[in-house]
Amino acid sequence: MPSDMRDVHIKARFYTAVAAADPVFDADSADIAKPNEVVADVQEVMTVDETTGPNYTTIFLMNTPSTLASSIQNILLRKAIDSKLKIALPQPNQDIMCFPMIFERKILLLRHPVLYLQASYYDNEWSDYVRGASFRTFIEDHYTRFALTFDYEKNLPYRNIQMFMLGSQPRQSEDRQHVEHKGKYLNKDFDVVMFQEHMMESLVLLKHSLNWKYKDLVTFGTHPHPERYDLRELTADVNRTIIHYNEADMKMYEILIDMFHKKVQDFGMERMRKEVAFLRKEIDIESQLCLPKSDGEVKQVINREELKLSWEGEAIRKCHFHVARGPELTNLLSMEYTEKMNSQRRALEEQSRKLAKQRKEQEY
Repeated sequence: MPSDMRDVHIKARFYTAVAAADPVFDADSADIAKPNEVVADVQEVMTVDETTGPNYTTIFLMNTPSTLASSIQNILLRKAIDSKLKIALPQPNQDIMCFPMIFERKILLLRHPVLYLQASYYDNEWSDYVRGASFRTFIEDHYTRFALTFDYEKNLPYRNIQMFMLGSQPRQSEDRQHVEHKGKYLNKDFDVVMFQEHMMESLVLLKHSLNWKYKDLVTFGTHPHPERYDLRELTADVNRTIIHYNEADMKMYEILIDMFHKKVQDFGMERMRKEVAFLRKEIDIESQLCLPKSDGEVKQVINREELKLSWEGEAIRKCHFHVARGPELTNLLSMEYTEKMNSQRRALEEQSRKLAKQRKEQEY
């Protein structure tokens, strides 16, 4: 492999349409970063976004479905386009990607098991199996039966799904020692473990791990079906039932979220608040440019088709990249790569013709 090759590698077993920058559920009932806090001092703002040392661009992203993976994937793909990096993705309908590469940074995305099961219920269309019942009804009336089975059509268990996605078989999830080892191993193996319910803080830690600018990490929600994730469905009884049948996922989550909070504390709570505020400001600037408005206010949850009507001029390309799904961006990269290869081929052919002409002239 050439020494000057810089790659962004993304392992995305599933692609999720969920995309939002802010937490929708705080598992610990603790607001780490106040959303309305602002950074006023200009010098302080400059310090927040300064970078030292190299930008890390050889990256591995491992996500479980329904963890805001589309947001992080979008960030990495945009960076790849802007910096002309290479991307490696699994083949269509393939769950395994083999690539001989030493990664500079590895990223893992997770979500609280209660929220995760709710998202999985709707994203995997499990409601079709129970005549379109709501998630709450599914848990209260059907989950006891489903939790002991396996969805062979989707190749998923109905319990401890994140453990399964991260390589543990259903029987292993019953082994408490295996679960504890798994949590500690993931924390050690991945440079950044991100959580959907603490996305802003996760992005700050990601920014410093990759040594990128905050403008590289701007992301905002464009999910057209917010009604799918109604937190009113998550009653105390529903939560207890889910946690009872997803003990392994919950244990792994507790291990990793504790370590996440320790990293936030080590980073500095006041520093975290300031940098989250700065990131929110960057997101707000891009939102004002890219998102349609209603009565002067930016619409936070919108249909993607509606977006296209609000763009004009220089904003078209930039805003399209912000909201494009993974396949759209990878298709663009594929076309750019093909054009680059064709251009190089044409240059070589032209060089060969010139050399042939020179040799012919020398013969005469």
